[in-house]
Amino acid sequence: FPATWTITYYLPSVILIPFGLWVIYDGIKYETIFGRIILPGVGTAIASIGAALIVFPAVNEYIQGPFWLLSKIFFFLFFYVWARGTLPRFRYDQLMNIGWKLLLPVSIANVIVTAGFVLFRSNR
Repeated sequence: FPATWTITYYLPSVILIPFGLWVIYDGIKYETIFGRIILPGVGTAIASIGAALIVFPAVNEYIQGPFWLLSKIFFFLFFYVWARGTLPRFRYDQLMNIGWKLLLPVSIANVIVTAGFVLFRSNR
């Protein structure tokens, strides 16, 4: 194992290889040129990248940062789209009521409590 090995060291490979194989399998059922030729080609490329990360550990060092960055971006985008589609949408007058009657008093209370903590800590 490499010197910097952790449990997440080979995770990009573990994710990319099955994903590439899934893209190949999913492309076979289409009858268009996109599904029959392009999707299996993309799947093969993805699975090959995953296999190369196992075979060449030096490459794995350079892929860790971008992989985790893109994984986190995908997670938060997925969560944002999911929440946006699930939660109810408020009318403009309802948003104004929430802002003035709920959020403004809560924010003022937050400022007062924070100021109290700062004063309390500075007196010690």
